[in-house]
Amino acid sequence: AEINVGGPAIVKKKKVKQNSPAPEVVVAANETGTKSIDKPASAEVGTEVTAAEKTIKNDSEQKQDSLVTEVKEEKKPENIANEEQKPTEQPVTKKETKKWTVGFGINGGASNTRWGNLIGRGQQAFDATPLTSSPGTGTSYSGPPIYIEAPKRGLSAGLEFFVQKEISNRLDLRAAVQYNYMSTHIKTGSKVDSTRLVSNSISNGVNVDNFYRGPSAGSADDYTNRYHFAGVSAMLSWKIVKGKKFNLSWENGLAVSRLLSTNALHYDKNLRAYYRDFGPFKKTQLFINSGLSVPVINKTGFTVAVNPFISYGMSSVLKDNTGMPSHYVNYGIGLRFLFPPKK
Repeated sequence: AEINVGGPAIVKKKKVKQNSPAPEVVVAANETGTKSIDKPASAEVGTEVTAAEKTIKNDSEQKQDSLVTEVKEEKKPENIANEEQKPTEQPVTKKETKKWTVGFGINGGASNTRWGNLIGRGQQAFDATPLTSSPGTGTSYSGPPIYIEAPKRGLSAGLEFFVQKEISNRLDLRAAVQYNYMSTHIKTGSKVDSTRLVSNSISNGVNVDNFYRGPSAGSADDYTNRYHFAGVSAMLSWKIVKGKKFNLSWENGLAVSRLLSTNALHYDKNLRAYYRDFGPFKKTQLFINSGLSVPVINKTGFTVAVNPFISYGMSSVLKDNTGMPSHYVNYGIGLRFLFPPKK
């Protein structure tokens, strides 16, 4: 430092290197001598200017961005603004369409050809002993009296393949193709292998190769009349009990069946014997069906149901309703197996 004696004091600053935290030293010179004073450190001028410039620049950029955003919003097309104002449309949930399911069923029980109405007692038996002929007719009868009983029930069985669809929360529709076997039991006498000509109210001039004598005391054999049917049916099932653990449905419907074959016998009073003739049987039969259905297994769509049923033939067994007509009756219990629908 330089000192001027007798003159005014001269102050000189020592420049401190940038980024140095050391304080500035001020040297003062006067008449009496020199004196050093410590001054607190402060940011350099260059550094202060740079920070200020950055602040001003940032403020300027923010204002420019704000102005640009406002201009963009003002110039936004009206159609885009309208689209933004439209409420978000909710997706339309399509109602699930119920599918047809397939299955099969088997059944077994008892059947009969009832004489008379279903709720009436009907004719249980009749005396087949012919009246004594008047003299000069040339007709004579021999042998013990014959007493014909009404057919007794026999075994029945059935098989069906069906499709089923739920049409409401409580109703199911089912259509099926089916086969049914029915049978009855009667008493006959011994079989005779001989040709006879039979003419009566149901058979007109039929030649038979053999026949069975009528039953008599001490001479009676069991004979099984067998009937084979094929047909179609439609059922409406109503869920009268619908719960998580137990379901009960009441089923009602109609069936149209065709008699395929039978070995059933007719009785002829003149011949005093049973004979076989397929012609008098009414081939097309209308049945009314009713029953219950109780599912016992229901896992992942696969269902096994137990169904007690009854089926009554609305049509008579024979074409000619001479005397008291007879009708088919079939009742028993079945199992149905229903498979889940294909996805």
